[in-house]
Amino acid sequence: MKIYEMKITKETDVINCISLVEKPATASNFLKLQQEKLKLSFDDEKQEVTGVVLIPNQLIDRVANNELYQIFMTAETIKQLSIMMFDNNSHNAVDLQHSSELIGGVRLVESWIVEDGNNDKANALGLGVLDKGTWVQTKKIDNVELWEEVKQGKYNGFSIEALLTPIETDENEILLNKVVELLKS
Repeated sequence: MKIYEMKITKETDVINCISLVEKPATASNFLKLQQEKLKLSFDDEKQEVTGVVLIPNQLIDRVANNELYQIFMTAETIKQLSIMMFDNNSHNAVDLQHSSELIGGVRLVESWIVEDGNNDKANALGLGVLDKGTWVQTKKIDNVELWEEVKQGKYNGFSIEALLTPIETDENEILLNKVVELLKS
C-alpha cells in the first residue's frame, strides 16, 4: 500500500476550513463541553466542542480510483497548518461533512498544539493523553439546530479541508519521524 506524507511545499498549498464530521479520520471524537461538566457558574450551556484536528504521524486511510492508500502529517506540518489557518483568516470557516458550503454560527474559541500530553488541557478536559504535536481546537456553536445535531451525535469530530502536496514515502520514514518526535520530548 502506498503511503504519502502530506506537506506544505508551495504557495498553492492551503487550509480552507475545518469540517464537522460524523466519523473523524483521527478516530478521536470531540468532547461536548457543557456547564455541568465544567462546573461553571453560568445557567446556559456553553455550546462548545473540543476535539483533535490532527495527530502527528497518524496513518489515515484514503481511497482514490478504487485504490487504498494512506496519508500522514508530521508535527512540523501540523504546526504550519495551524498557523496558516490564522494567516489566511480561515479560523472560523466551518462546513459539514466536507460539503464545501460554509455554515454560520460556529467560531473558533481556542486552538493549540499539545506540548506535553500528560499536562495538557485536552487531558484535563477528558480527551486523554495526546501525542506531542497534536492539534486541538475548541469551537463555539451558536447555531441552535447544529448544536442539537452535535449533542445527538450526528457530528463527532473535526476534519481539515486542505490542499497539500503528497510525497510518496514508506513506513520506515514514519517510524523515523516518531523516534525523532520522542527524542525531542
